[in-house]
Amino acid sequence: MNDQSQVEALATARIDIARLEVEVGHLTRGMVDLQESNQQLTAKLDQVLLTLSEARGGWKTLMVVGGAASSAGAAVAWIIQHLGKA
Repeated sequence: MNDQSQVEALATARIDIARLEVEVGHLTRGMVDLQESNQQLTAKLDQVLLTLSEARGGWKTLMVVGGAASSAGAAVAWIIQHLGKA
């Protein structure tokens, strides 16, 4: 190889290295954006799970109240039916 071809090869290598550095920079920024997005999604998922766990407790309470009310209504209906015959 002569000196001119070595200089050209070195210049080409430097250009290729600069391109790779730019690509790595873009990939790094993209990775940071993905991590931030992942953190936001995780926070939203935690909120959804918290809401569901609170709703689950609310449904249990409503079922107990509904069951108690229906039992009381049945008891009142039974008493009225039996006192009405007497």
